[in-house]
Formats: sequence, C-alpha cells, structure tokens
Amino acid sequence: MVLKRKSNLVFLLVLTTTLFSSCLSISTVQSGRTLGKGNSEIALIGSYGRYSQISVIDNDGNFDYLPVFAIRQQYGFSQKLDIALTVDQNTFLSPSIKYQFIGDNKSHFASSIGLETGVNFFTFLFGNFTHYVTVPLYLSYHPKNNISLYLTPRYINTSEYIFNKQSSSPGAGDSFSQLGSSYGIILGSKHKFALEISNFGLDYYKPTQFSIGYIFTLRK
Repeated sequence: MVLKRKSNLVFLLVLTTTLFSSCLSISTVQSGRTLGKGNSEIALIGSYGRYSQISVIDNDGNFDYLPVFAIRQQYGFSQKLDIALTVDQNTFLSPSIKYQFIGDNKSHFASSIGLETGVNFFTFLFGNFTHYVTVPLYLSYHPKNNISLYLTPRYINTSEYIFNKQSSSPGAGDSFSQLGSSYGIILGSKHKFALEISNFGLDYYKPTQFSIGYIFTLRK
C-alpha cells in the first residue's frame, strides 16, 4: 500500500511538472508537398531541447530538456491545400493550414507557405492566455519518392495576456518575435520516419531542438 502511494505521488509530480512546464516545441516533420485532395496522415512527434528560446512561460530555462510529445492530424482539403490540428501533452492546441505554390505531390522540388496558431489551455486555470503564431515556408527536395530532404524557415511570435485580477501586472504580458528554422529528412512512403533539427532564439546557428517523428499516410 505504501509503495502504491509513493508510485502515485511520483506519477502526480511528474505529470504536474510536465504540464506546468508549458514547453513550446515548434517542429516541422513534413515536406513542402501537400497531401492531395482527400488524403490524410497522422504524425506522432517527440521533441527534446531548449524550449525557453521560444516560450514566454519557460523563458528562464527551468524546463529545458524535457521530452515533449505531440500528435498531428492532417487532411488534404484540396489538391494544393492542407488543414491540420496538432495537440501536445502541455495542452497546446494548434490548428494550421498549408498551401503549395511550387510543384505538386510528385515533383522533385516542392514549396508551400503555412500559417499556424496555438493556444495553451492549461494556463487558463491561472488567469493567463498564452498563445503563438508562426508562418513557416516549407522547402523540400525529393530525389526519390520515399526520400524527402526539407528546410523550413519560419517567423514566430509568442505572447501572453494576463487576465487574473489578483496578478500584480494584469494585461499584456511578455511578447517577442523571432526567426527560426528546421531541417531534416523523411524516409518512407506509407509509413514514414523523420529526423529533424531546429534552430531558434539568439543562438540561431546552434541546434535548439531535436525531433523524431512517425507518419502514417492514408491515401483515398
């Protein structure tokens, strides 16, 4: 019984620490190609690194180097337009769109422009509205149909709004904008595996986050 209580306490502490970290991991794990109308995919993504570079909550680095896991559902709304929804364990809910303006889903070179917004619902419990907006430019080269080499430069704005009246400084909180990029490789056709490195923050030329991903593609 004592051992069970200790196990439950450890689990609760780990869960609470993970949720309170509110680590923001902005990973790409996709190429410049869109899926094509009616096709869909599910991506499971794990990230590790320095989240404080892009987070208004963890800007002191107290929760850097904790794993962050996310799941993304993406759907081909039209031949050139994808819509997606990503959610991670830190309760960031992030809808996004992606429009391909160079190439198609079979061309060797592809490029798309995207827009993603995210809101952290857990911070609402403490009177804090934390959100971000990012505009990625997806660039990719496909030497073979099952190999994708990609680079995704992006603009990021992260900010918060404090609506808790007991706070010493209600109103607009921290806010900052910056540039970042992700680059990596995706291998596979129906079942894909991705390895990615991201650079964010002041140390732009140093790797900030590392991500791995598994992508399952379902074509109509």
